Amino acid sequence: GVSWGDYNGKHGQIKAHVAQLDAERAAIWVSQTFRYGPPEGRYLTSSVLVTTQAELRREGGRWQMGAIRRTDGVAVERLEQNMDGRVIAVLDHPDESRSLIAELDREALEWKITGKLPSPFWPLPSSSGLREFY
Repeated sequence: GVSWGDYNGKHGQIKAHVAQLDAERAAIWVSQTFRYGPPEGRYLTSSVLVTTQAELRREGGRWQMGAIRRTDGVAVERLEQNMDGRVIAVLDHPDESRSLIAELDREALEWKITGKLPSPFWPLPSSSGLREFY
């Protein structure tokens, strides 16, 4: 057996984000994170992550959803858009020691990794990650 949950005792976490790309286009991401650990363990040590993404197009004044794309092993933790329209995200990826910083390619709707979040414990070595930091 496995102990499923998150750090609040729930069965996972869902985060939704939307970015307006221009007057006729937007994109949405819905990320689901499920944490698990050994049945007798005190900690949830592993993750299952999946992000669902879709492009929205305005047609006749209404938004229509385009093709849906699903990515396993990645969750969009935080998403920000600046005044110039650049879309930057913090991506959780369990194979990485720290969360990734990525910029959206607005035409292809794909993330370009630009780096990792700095460790809050630097210069001390640590594999700890940073979550829910606003």
